[in-house]
Amino acid sequence: MDVIAVPDLMNIPVREHQGILEQFSVATCPLTQDFVNENGLTFWNDQRRTGWACGDYVLYRALSKKWDYAWIIEPDVYFLYEAISLLPKLSDSTTDLITTNFWRASNEWYWRKPLEDVMPGIDVHAMGFPLSRVSRSLAEKAFEFRQHVVSISNAGSRVPNDESILATTAFVNGFTTLDLKKQYPNIFTYWSTVLKYPISDIRSRESQAKIVHSGLEDKDFVHYISNLWDSIKKGNKKDHGRFLEVLNVCSTEVLKKTFANISSLELEEALNK
Repeated sequence: MDVIAVPDLMNIPVREHQGILEQFSVATCPLTQDFVNENGLTFWNDQRRTGWACGDYVLYRALSKKWDYAWIIEPDVYFLYEAISLLPKLSDSTTDLITTNFWRASNEWYWRKPLEDVMPGIDVHAMGFPLSRVSRSLAEKAFEFRQHVVSISNAGSRVPNDESILATTAFVNGFTTLDLKKQYPNIFTYWSTVLKYPISDIRSRESQAKIVHSGLEDKDFVHYISNLWDSIKKGNKKDHGRFLEVLNVCSTEVLKKTFANISSLELEEALNK
């Protein structure tokens, strides 16, 4: 399995590009402002976050290399124990899109409206992007679709994200799909595009193969859960549920660090809001 690095250099001065690319020990296809401007694409509404919202650009940039199928694995995806062996097991599959949570987008899904606003009546589909394998044929068709969406969008309209573009392209054009979370539910016990998990605690408590997203190491997780706590104190109901869910997988040590300066009365009052 060949590895191609597609570093996001869209917001980095050109004079710094070469130094960054020299740090890689594998082939690189840098994603730059020039690539976006020269290929009928667009930057996300907050240009600094284009790489986050438009992760499908990575696939289009990599089309300059030879490949039939490409895995996209985001840096906060963790493979515990023998879970990484799942990828080579799927190497003989001819499925065009292997992903997690492939579904027809509901009205409540945040990313449905940006695409629907541009193409009213289209059957918007959704997927999880952090761990995905895409066939070259699907990538090429998604590239064409993304360019078309850009060409008919009004200036200032919300730019559709990677999940909506790829999943909708796959569905509308009849590409084959496989939902890993449905196929291997026991491996994806700690998988979410909303929650973040304490990866050290999960390593300690689990002995079976697990693929985790989004995983955070100790200090980063304590910072995350502390931010959830601050949000709860302000009355955020969504973060209330997220906070309680991630508490179930936290170690005593992490809880001590998180609540070191919080009284039991303050905790009770906030959770009962």
